[in-house]
Amino acid sequence: MTLGHFIKQIRTQKGLSQPQLAEQMCVEQSYLSKLENDKSVPSNEVFRKLLTALNLSLDECMQTLSAQGKREELSQIPDIEYWYKQHQQSKQKQYKQLAMLAVLLVSLGVGLFWSGYKQTFF
Repeated sequence: MTLGHFIKQIRTQKGLSQPQLAEQMCVEQSYLSKLENDKSVPSNEVFRKLLTALNLSLDECMQTLSAQGKREELSQIPDIEYWYKQHQQSKQKQYKQLAMLAVLLVSLGVGLFWSGYKQTFF
């Protein structure tokens, strides 16, 4: 799903016409049409107005859009690029924590095996 299709889908779900949404965003209806038809990429300011007008958070928007793999198009918008960086950092942090847990568990397993082999506790 492209950003334009997403905008149109959410707009229709909320029962808004293009002129109504354009008025809420303080942009021309023709510009909104270009956004919905993927002929233009919104500026960061317009993207924020869009999220506000549709009553969406950046996370709600990105949950749908990031799964579709349109990062090149979306990364032109600074808020989205920042979201991608934060999301990547969060994943890296989780991977580091899992790696540390794995090392701890392997160390514990080796220690228990060695103590059983040497009959330290028995």
